[in-house]
Amino acid sequence: MPSVERRNLKQKALLWTPVGLDVNGEVVVVNDPVELEVRWVDGRSESTDAQGNPVALDAKVIVKQDIAIHSIMLLGSLDDWYGTGSGSGWDENNFMIVKSFSKIPGLKGRRFFREVSLARYSSTLPVPSG
Repeated sequence: MPSVERRNLKQKALLWTPVGLDVNGEVVVVNDPVELEVRWVDGRSESTDAQGNPVALDAKVIVKQDIAIHSIMLLGSLDDWYGTGSGSGWDENNFMIVKSFSKIPGLKGRRFFREVSLARYSSTLPVPSG
């Protein structure tokens, strides 16, 4: 039986990992997304960044693996992304950027509970050229 941390990951999400910054200081991500099993919970909340500034958050996502800050995530599957699924098209307002990542060990330290906090991503998907 899967652990409690992984048992309810029944949704699909796409992940674009950051590879650097462009000339304007914007995050650049890999071209092709990776599909993850997640538990995605939409909901507005507020947190603070490393400098103590308030940050608005739009979703929390439970994941099975470590996720880099500034990664881009989207609720949906690869089939939907590449046009073979039942997705109803993509709206740029649905892209989210990872603002925080937490990894909490279980009681025995063998399993981890991983959660990312997301904010709406207001730019177009920044993939590398060439």
